Amino acid sequence: MRLFTAEGAFGRIMGWITGLAVLAGCLSFLPSPFGLAGALSPPPVPVVRDIGPVKLAPMPALETYAPLLARPLFNPARTPDPVVAPVAGPAATPLAQALGELSQYRVVGIAGDSQTRIALVRKGEGAVMTLRPGDSLDGWTVKAIDGRGVSISGGGRTEILAIPRATNAAPTP
Repeated sequence: MRLFTAEGAFGRIMGWITGLAVLAGCLSFLPSPFGLAGALSPPPVPVVRDIGPVKLAPMPALETYAPLLARPLFNPARTPDPVVAPVAGPAATPLAQALGELSQYRVVGIAGDSQTRIALVRKGEGAVMTLRPGDSLDGWTVKAIDGRGVSISGGGRTEILAIPRATNAAPTP
């Protein structure tokens, strides 16, 4: 029984079929002559249409947003956040008056590694200042910058300009 050996007729037929299958597989990776005809033609010219001038809608008046301020969307009770009145402290000494008011400064960010930290501080709506330990800020001296904020001293006292943290008065679901 030489039916399944390469010397038999069945083996020769299977060899031819396998060879033709491999040849067909190799030919399938060749590009089609019909596809080559399109590759040789020049690319189409893009058509650019003019859309005309852009017209911006006018901004509504600020009074339009008054209901949103009266009933904030993200407060559970839909009431505005309470405003804390500043507490009057003891009279400032002449040395403390020479120092700048710290409430006008906000820490925008802190960058760097533990050895070379810098603080980005903004005064009101002004430009952002870069501070390093040892720098001066309205009579105050920057002592240290860490993850909590900027530690400054002056007039015999030390204050911290803390990084503002977001607060959420909504209960946890």
